[in-house]
Amino acid sequence: MSEAPAKDRLDFLVIGAQKAGTTSLFEYLRMHPEIHMPPGKEVPYFADDGMVAHGWEAFLAQTFAGADPGLRWGPASPQYMAGA
Repeated sequence: MSEAPAKDRLDFLVIGAQKAGTTSLFEYLRMHPEIHMPPGKEVPYFADDGMVAHGWEAFLAQTFAGADPGLRWGPASPQYMAGA
């Protein structure tokens, strides 16, 4: 079982269209000393029924494992812009 996450919410969420610069923005944000981004882009909790089934705490524990709770946490994904 995953360790409980250090935070219970995200500080921000980057939503953008595909081919609109979300990868560049993700990389720039990763370099900021006060921000923690997941190791990889596109961890769309809200668009993935499997992640939702495992729960919010499991998502945070997996996606932000070892992240400093004093930093701002947030993922980036263009998948929220895709049609259902």
